[in-house]
Amino acid sequence: MDLNLAWVFIAALVGGLFAAVLGYAGSGAEGWNAKKFLTSVVKAFVAAAVFATGYELVGSTIGIKDLLLAFLGGVSVDTVLHRAAKVIQPPPVA
Repeated sequence: MDLNLAWVFIAALVGGLFAAVLGYAGSGAEGWNAKKFLTSVVKAFVAAAVFATGYELVGSTIGIKDLLLAFLGGVSVDTVLHRAAKVIQPPPVA
């Protein structure tokens, strides 16, 4: 793996982890839920792999803008998948 692709991977991974930490901090009284945090970490790794693979396939040069986009992509993948899981999940039966 090229060093530039490693930076793209790291930027997207840090973005996903940033979203996971913000999700934990915003959970309020819910407390620590390791399962939710670990699923966010897995989503961050998947997002990072997808972004690095995409840049590998395009084969362009990587600059600061690309790293920022990878970071924001990591954040958005975690956020979008979290929202989608809430929509797909059926409501609890009382």
